Amino acid sequence: MDHDNHPALPPDSPLNSFLNDGMLLLSMPGPRLPSRDPTYYINDGNSVLLVENTLFKVHRSVLTKDKSAFETMFQLSGETDSARSDSSMTTTQEGESDDNPIRLQGDTADEFRALLWALYAL
Repeated sequence: MDHDNHPALPPDSPLNSFLNDGMLLLSMPGPRLPSRDPTYYINDGNSVLLVENTLFKVHRSVLTKDKSAFETMFQLSGETDSARSDSSMTTTQEGESDDNPIRLQGDTADEFRALLWALYAL
């Protein structure tokens, strides 16, 4: 059978639809990499947090000023860190880098940005 002599597939052919859907999947962008917040990604900050798809790098001392949930979170983190220091693990701790941020769920990046504005204004 000579393939060069076959007519083109009709536009409404299921095979043509399947091929087009496959092409769409190949051309769809993958997940976006998190972006750094333009205001609250502070170079000398010591805690990296990810809210939605935005990275914030802020000072732990600022987050714990108001005796919020952050104080408890960092106390638990400190206990875990001291337990890990006894072992020979050399992995980056959660919140120390963009690659391993503390992930916050339940808030939008805008809500977290507003909280940071208030905390830094104190």
